[in-house]
Amino acid sequence: MPYCVAVLLAVLCAVLFNHVFLGGAANGLHMRSLLTWMPERVGTAISPVGWTAEHLPDDRFVVLWLVRAYVPALAAGPETTMHALNRALLQHGWSVVVAAPGQPHGMYDGVHVMDSENETLLSPLLARRPIVATHMGQSAQAPQLAAQHGLHIVELVHNDAGVQLLSDARLDPRRVHFLFTSSWVRQQYGVEEWQTAVVRPSFAAQTAPQGDLRRHMHSPGWHTSRLLSAAPRKPPAGGGLATVLNAHTIRGGRLLLQLATAMPHVNFLGLRGKPGYEGQVDSVAAINLPNVHFSNCTAADVATALAASHTILVPSAAEAHGALALQALAEGLPVIAVDTPALREGLGAGATLFAPASEPEVWAGALSRLREDSLWYERASARALQWSHVQQRKSAVETHLLSEFFLSIVDSGV
Repeated sequence: MPYCVAVLLAVLCAVLFNHVFLGGAANGLHMRSLLTWMPERVGTAISPVGWTAEHLPDDRFVVLWLVRAYVPALAAGPETTMHALNRALLQHGWSVVVAAPGQPHGMYDGVHVMDSENETLLSPLLARRPIVATHMGQSAQAPQLAAQHGLHIVELVHNDAGVQLLSDARLDPRRVHFLFTSSWVRQQYGVEEWQTAVVRPSFAAQTAPQGDLRRHMHSPGWHTSRLLSAAPRKPPAGGGLATVLNAHTIRGGRLLLQLATAMPHVNFLGLRGKPGYEGQVDSVAAINLPNVHFSNCTAADVATALAASHTILVPSAAEAHGALALQALAEGLPVIAVDTPALREGLGAGATLFAPASEPEVWAGALSRLREDSLWYERASARALQWSHVQQRKSAVETHLLSEFFLSIVDSGV
């Protein structure tokens, strides 16, 4: 009987959410109401646990990331990818520390997090001789500390920025290593004389287990509909959102405005990049479109956006492998993506359609069909789930190789 009551409550919550919030958006309700409806979710906040280098187990090797931002404060593609790799390292017995300017001190999902400017914490960590890691050339501090302390450094490559930074740093090439999240990125930016590896992270849907419904209904990525079945999704009642990943003007912003103008009956959501990221499309033109809404890109924002979405649009040709799109596939969401080698490798048969960003009418046609043809929508959802499950099995092998990659650095004796 309690389980039946929980299921009934789940259905009522889903109906209330779709009717009040998704239907209300069409009547002028600002997206901010939707994005602040859910309270703080389990797993989207940092636990304020006091720790020092002495708390890290002596029998574990340490990876120390030096970056500009980390989840949950920023859950864009690079940060989400980094965290997926960190979770894999934790499962293979590594200690992982992420240091970023102004980062609150504590724990997040098993990862130790800290302020990179806290010398009291940083100095004892460096004495443990960690492998230093960074990405996107974000931290000039990383190569400096690696050179100063004779440490190995790993660059997680999304574009050429990090490769250029380490090349300019004139480090000992025997202590410089590059990690790629797709074969295409390695072909584009790989450096032959340095050790490299390709590891493709995957993302599993966070379905709600049986038990106390209230304890799970606010966890990241959780959908009330997925409590009842892991089968392909049906089109959400009330229409749902067409969500554009990365609303930067030169990434997905222009297509977002073109589609919203051509399809005034559809509610669009644009996910912004990191705070202060110039070139977002929250312009006068966008504000004057009543069917366009925007969201920040914290872990909570991304989870809420996925839960409220009908379809995910990925028009950015700068994606290294499409981390947030992979999350969407894991939730059974249809994904329409720009046609690039990196996204074809990452999303593969799971994508509903690959289309040129210069042809908004193709995107509009596919989006309209997904909204009008429920059978095609369910088939697209089934393809998304099937691809995601295959990638998760492959990733289990590749994350083992990730640990071996880091162990080979430790064993190099350099």
